[in-house]
Amino acid sequence: MLFDADLSNVRVNDPWKRYDLSTLNRLHDAEAAVVGDTLGHLTTMAGRIRRITGEGSAIGNAFPINCTPGDNLGVWRALDDAQEGDIFVINARGADGSAIIGGQIARMMVEAGVLGCVVDGPVRDVNDLEEYGLQVFATGTTPMGPTRFGPAEVGYPVACAGTVVKGGDLIIADNDGVTVVPAGRIQEVLDNIADSEKKEKDFFRKISEEWVPAKRRGDIGQDNPGTVTPETEEEVDEER
Repeated sequence: MLFDADLSNVRVNDPWKRYDLSTLNRLHDAEAAVVGDTLGHLTTMAGRIRRITGEGSAIGNAFPINCTPGDNLGVWRALDDAQEGDIFVINARGADGSAIIGGQIARMMVEAGVLGCVVDGPVRDVNDLEEYGLQVFATGTTPMGPTRFGPAEVGYPVACAGTVVKGGDLIIADNDGVTVVPAGRIQEVLDNIADSEKKEKDFFRKISEEWVPAKRRGDIGQDNPGTVTPETEEEVDEER
């Protein structure tokens, strides 16, 4: 590290297997919402995590980091073990007092090959993060900087915005938010994405070609606008 720090209270897990870049590229155009649907919405993070910088989909290997509120010592330690294509997933307890990621550490993340980060807490130096090309998802921003005292855990499972994330998992993040693909389920996702996308395209085609609003069909009663006629209710029951 570029500064002297006591790392005695930082626990570091053993290395874990990551997906190679060719596997990640198979998901290059995957969307967080679609992938979340294929996994039954059980691995999608809460909506408080939103995009701060970047565009398109961020898809990479999860690197979990557990921090105390407002302290990023664990993130600095994680840089020593980061690999190309990693996405730091940082449990900062959802605290909004101090930024966990700022311009200095972001520059080092990029140099280490880190694609981006997901932070259950705020970040700062947004212009720098954007300039460096780092994909950042967080609860918001603040100008207040972090401490570097620890304790922290690096590489151990974390809870981030209501979802468990482990080393070996995949992160898919975009303008909608963040979905986690648990280790070992990537093929399941790949198999189901095409089917989900086909169903969605078929649904939108039906909207364009077949669906007519009730008012235009004359199904809304004149004496009680907004009610559905018995005939329409029967049609709905039949469709169910």
